[in-house]
Amino acid sequence: MCSGACFGLAETAPTLTRKVGRKTAFELLILYENIHAQKALNFGMINRVASDDQVLAAATKMAERLADFNHDALCLTRKTLRRAENLPIGKAIELGLDMGFTAKIYQ
Repeated sequence: MCSGACFGLAETAPTLTRKVGRKTAFELLILYENIHAQKALNFGMINRVASDDQVLAAATKMAERLADFNHDALCLTRKTLRRAENLPIGKAIELGLDMGFTAKIYQ
């Protein structure tokens, strides 16, 4: 995310509680404050922040890295993460192991 970016809660409300917890989500929603990039990073809502003059280079570098990976393996990883999110830990581990074996096919 660009360090100068700022989002209102309408863009984040659907997943806010999952990302920051119920109490923090409630406070943000009740106060209806904009969330700046650094605050979003601190809350774990985003993975990284780049300065305004470096955001395009950072995004391009990430896109180039992703483009080097097998598309099917990336899709499988994303699906596995989403499915495992709400599973009990034992089932999530099983799912991860299955994904690991399946991902070897794409190497």
